[in-house]
Amino acid sequence: MKLLFRLALPAILVYIVNSGMSISARIFAGHIGRKELAAASIGNSCFSLAYGLMLGMGSAVETLCGQAHGAHRYDMLGIYLQRATIVLALVGLPLTLLYTFSYPILVLLGEPKSVSYMASMYIAALIPQIFAYAVNFTAQKFLQAQSVVTPSAYISAAAFLLQTVLTWVTVYVMGLGLMGIAYVLTISWWLIVVAQTLYITSSQRFRHTWTGLSWRSFQGLWSFFKLSAGSAVMICLEMWYSQILVLLAGLLKDPALSLDSLSICMSISALSFMVSVGFNAAASVRTSNELGAGNPKSALFSTWMATFVSFVISVVEALAVMVSREYVSYIFTADDEVAKAVSDLCPFLAVTIILNGIQPVLSGVAVGCGWQTFVAYVNVGCYYIVGIPVGCLLGFTFNFQAKGIWTGMIGGTLMQTLILLYVTYRTDWDKEYSIKETIVLAIVRIAFSVRPKCLKLVDKRSYKLHSFFAVVTTQLSGSQDKLVKVSSSTLANAKLVTLKSCAAKFHLCSSMATSDHPRSRHHRDESPTKPNKKKKASHNQEKNLLVSLHSCSKSKNLSAALSLYDAAIASGDVRLSQQHFQSLLYLCSASLGDPSLQTLAIDRGFQVFERMVGSGISPNEASVTSMARLAAAKGDGDYAFKVVKDIVAVGGVSVPRLRTYAPALLCYCERLEAEKGYEVEEHMEASGIVLEEVEISALLKVSAATGRENKVYRYLHKLREYVGFVSEETSKVIEEWFCSEKASEVVRIGSDVELLRAAALKNGGGWHGLGWVGEGKWVVKKGNVSADGECLSCGEHLACVDTNEVETENFVNSLVALAVERKAKMNSSEPMEDFSEFQEWLEKHGDYEAILDGANIGLYQQNFADGGFSLPQLEAVVKELYSKSGNKKWPLILLHKKRVNALLENPNHRNVVEEWISNDVLYTTPPGSNDDWYWLYAAAKFKCLLVTNDEMRDHIFELLSTSFFQKWKLRHQVRYTFVKGSLKLEMPPPFSVVIQESEKGSWHVPITCKDGEESLRNWMCVTRQS
Repeated sequence: MKLLFRLALPAILVYIVNSGMSISARIFAGHIGRKELAAASIGNSCFSLAYGLMLGMGSAVETLCGQAHGAHRYDMLGIYLQRATIVLALVGLPLTLLYTFSYPILVLLGEPKSVSYMASMYIAALIPQIFAYAVNFTAQKFLQAQSVVTPSAYISAAAFLLQTVLTWVTVYVMGLGLMGIAYVLTISWWLIVVAQTLYITSSQRFRHTWTGLSWRSFQGLWSFFKLSAGSAVMICLEMWYSQILVLLAGLLKDPALSLDSLSICMSISALSFMVSVGFNAAASVRTSNELGAGNPKSALFSTWMATFVSFVISVVEALAVMVSREYVSYIFTADDEVAKAVSDLCPFLAVTIILNGIQPVLSGVAVGCGWQTFVAYVNVGCYYIVGIPVGCLLGFTFNFQAKGIWTGMIGGTLMQTLILLYVTYRTDWDKEYSIKETIVLAIVRIAFSVRPKCLKLVDKRSYKLHSFFAVVTTQLSGSQDKLVKVSSSTLANAKLVTLKSCAAKFHLCSSMATSDHPRSRHHRDESPTKPNKKKKASHNQEKNLLVSLHSCSKSKNLSAALSLYDAAIASGDVRLSQQHFQSLLYLCSASLGDPSLQTLAIDRGFQVFERMVGSGISPNEASVTSMARLAAAKGDGDYAFKVVKDIVAVGGVSVPRLRTYAPALLCYCERLEAEKGYEVEEHMEASGIVLEEVEISALLKVSAATGRENKVYRYLHKLREYVGFVSEETSKVIEEWFCSEKASEVVRIGSDVELLRAAALKNGGGWHGLGWVGEGKWVVKKGNVSADGECLSCGEHLACVDTNEVETENFVNSLVALAVERKAKMNSSEPMEDFSEFQEWLEKHGDYEAILDGANIGLYQQNFADGGFSLPQLEAVVKELYSKSGNKKWPLILLHKKRVNALLENPNHRNVVEEWISNDVLYTTPPGSNDDWYWLYAAAKFKCLLVTNDEMRDHIFELLSTSFFQKWKLRHQVRYTFVKGSLKLEMPPPFSVVIQESEKGSWHVPITCKDGEESLRNWMCVTRQS
């Protein structure tokens, strides 16, 4: 019971807050006048078209982000959020056009002209809400996928309170009337959007899932639209039911009175309905969880307990409505005639509240069991085949007016409740638990375009529901959003898998394994509640086979492994799993190096993979990598690339890696299919995979061979950025390019040395990035570089490469954000002021050439147990750096305030410390702060030296990237040691061991040094005759 309420109460609160904004608008409109209330009711009902559509389409984000989060592809959550927002915003454009012509549409539907005009003006003011929905619903699902719910609830609650206050001001103080209500409602929705957007983009909590705006969000828009449209239609059909009844009320006699009374009752019903919807969510979760955990009796108990509690609450609500029937309408309006009409409808309202106390909970139970398709058909059928026709018949033909329309709604809801009650009562919960085998093979077939099969799925419940559903295997080309959506109950081994691919949406329900798959986990004649000896024996055979295959892999005995595999297939008693196939595919790919086995390995590998997919087993990343290697060895780069794209399109846990893409890329490069190789590279970058030397070298080689000089230039810089010094093999590729005729013909920019030098300085030194310089043939030499960075072949001095301007700015900004965040966590009483004061202090006291981590130096080789701190060590470093400074500048020392106070209390140290303070070379970090962020920020800000032996490993994972931070440390960190009291500083190297291009157009390429001695490293020096 406690768990049920713990699940239901948060959901109830969120739903009430969400619906409260539109109800609040109706309340204020009702107190202005009858026509205003009628106009607001019609306006909100019409706007539910956009609300339902956006909410339904936004639900696809929950699935996509949930899958990406579960697969640890955190960067994709932000991409999906942006992609969904774009699609929903585009959908909002035709809706905007539709609402622009709301007046003639309402008149055409038969609504009174006076009410239609006021409603159209009200709707026009709400149009910006459409685009607020587009952002809000996607952002909510983005947060929910990461289990972040509380901030949204707080934001919505704050917006609701603000809306109430502002609406009162605009109506009663400013006198804006109905339009003021609409304006405030729109503003309130946009305030929610702004608050959620700021929370997502500024909170460090989402730094891995929100990485900024990306062009990748424009990929797969059509696929996302098709995916989300199906669920949107079903949600809209259910949401529009009550709104259609409100519109029908506008066609009755005295439409203003009918609309007012019916909309007030609908609002009260909606509020009570939120309680039942909360129990709906709780019942769905509890039922699916208990079935998945193998507790059918607990599932039954949860079902009836949720239904009973919701029923009791709804009865109390219904009684409260009947007791207050004469007064409840005055919350919404001051009109006595409307109050009387509402009072007459209250008995109908009470019955509806009681039915709504049962029906949503039973729907939640059915969804928890996996009967989504059945529930959807029951809901739509009862609403549109029974409810609306009966309501129209009673309201118009028999002239019962609003009571007749409401009676029709009750009839539809009553039929829906009775059907769900009957089905729930007749459910065999032990049988529900036994249904463990969901048809996952359909997912695999969709992903890999295997031949579709028509599966006959028979449910032998008492109502004899027999269904035939085709599994459509349409391939969504070039999209990562091809979604196979599996309901939460499926994850609990319940009955239903909902497949959405392209425009098709089919629901597969199974009560037992089909005859097409005789080796399913539960056979027709097996009882899952009793132990099965054959099944245990089969399990042992499968385990033994896997152990034998692993043994063959270790000994690289392909023939023995294939014999074991063939024997298992022939016997039919062994159920092969993903691990069996993976082991075989790995062994096949590992045998490619043996010429005598290569043909056998390729042929049998393809056969094994075909059976794997045909058996409904989804290949993981390791299997796909092996298959890509086999295809590449066969010379089929297209197939090697296809299998990788397939697992990317499906998504989920299996995420491709560099090794997965490499076979296709290297195959294309070897066959001189440059454009295809570039396509693979683009796909890798879209997946966030960084190329390494082998792949970059292959792309450089194919670019050189096909005469693409701009690509060669690009890949030389990729080697510089990601590799640094190159292998002998790569150096030969580079040498071949510069010695080629094509390279000598390349002429791009002139030799404006100052322009090139400025560009190189902006990029941090070592490269200008403007293109090839000069003309004529290139001269290639190999030699060494002196200790101070002079090339002994051409006499040029190599640069010590630093971070560029953009990197430095991002670095500094990230340090500020992290310092403020850490300070806020450590000392909540003053979260930001201290670090901003440090920033102002740095601006005031000017430039520094070196920053000292005072604590690190003073505590070096000291006795920590005694709290030892050596000021002479720190003083020695300060004096050494001052003497080395060409401008005779003191370095800046960072020490914690507690440490400085202790030094000042020591008479032997006071004079030195006071001198540093008076010379503005000592800054004391405040209590509760981490001095690391202070000295790191100062060093980054001034791009100067940082003296510390701190490895700073914990900062690597907080900043821009590991490679960036290592490059920055290499350029700026000064290490030190004291040998018998004598200081020795280890300064940064005078030049960087990376590929460099100078303003003169020359290139210097460092080559791998086997002995590790820098003075012996070979450098390729490339200069131009001109």
